[in-house]
Amino acid sequence: MSRLSEVEARLAAAVIEPWEHVERKFDGGRVREHSVETHHHVIADNLSPNGAELIAHAPADLAALVAVVRAVGAIHREIDDGRGPHCFEDAEDWPCPTVQAIDGLEAS
Repeated sequence: MSRLSEVEARLAAAVIEPWEHVERKFDGGRVREHSVETHHHVIADNLSPNGAELIAHAPADLAALVAVVRAVGAIHREIDDGRGPHCFEDAEDWPCPTVQAIDGLEAS
């Protein structure tokens, strides 16, 4: 299984419902605790505000990044029109640097 496929599988297994950054207020209404929760589970607690934001958005951010990598890979394809194998998208020798980078993710 490729690294991108592994990321997608972990996302599918872990994310059943949206993750939210939750602020708990104590001491006269001041925010004292930050956590990431679903409607039924605490994902992480005792976080900094920035840490809670990062974790709460991680599933959507990772899914978007995987989709972009897959879309970029799809437009870079090999052709040979008599000049030797090269990339249709950027005319670089095949495999082009973009495909090599994506293949590096696929192999790790």
